[in-house]
Amino acid sequence: STTSEVLRRSQVPVLAVPLANPDEPGQKVPARWPGRRIVAPIALDAQSTADAARAAEVARWFGTSLVLVHVVPEQPAPSWFGGNVAALLHEAAEGAGTRLAEIARPLGVRTATIVAHGHPPDEIAAVTHAQDAGLVVMTLRGGEGVLGAPVGSIAYNVLTHDIAPVLALPEHRASG
Repeated sequence: STTSEVLRRSQVPVLAVPLANPDEPGQKVPARWPGRRIVAPIALDAQSTADAARAAEVARWFGTSLVLVHVVPEQPAPSWFGGNVAALLHEAAEGAGTRLAEIARPLGVRTATIVAHGHPPDEIAAVTHAQDAGLVVMTLRGGEGVLGAPVGSIAYNVLTHDIAPVLALPEHRASG
């Protein structure tokens, strides 16, 4: 789609707004999102602190609170794996929760943290809905390696759930 391509190629922030009713293209999404909670997915990679700080700036600008969410992807264990997958996922979630709390502490805006399990776009949309959030703020970044997700694909998939607008920010690279 055009939106997917814009997200993939943009060098500037993009605010993508879902249709209020995809079956009636003339309708607009009600302007109820300013001032409501903001959800910011955090990958827990080298850019996590910067991503959270950028989302906090948006929350400050709107005068609202922030929800940092990390999704631990559930992947089937290979047949040769003899370990306890549930225990490993639990351990990953605990570590993610601790890391999110560390990231949230210095943000200077009221922040909650949530760790979810599952398919990232689905879980981000579910948290957005459950938190009655009005906006999702995401950094555009592709997956690692040859088979990684294309830039903007998770943001686009969150948008297609028609829960809330997505403010997609190009990856910030420190100049040096």
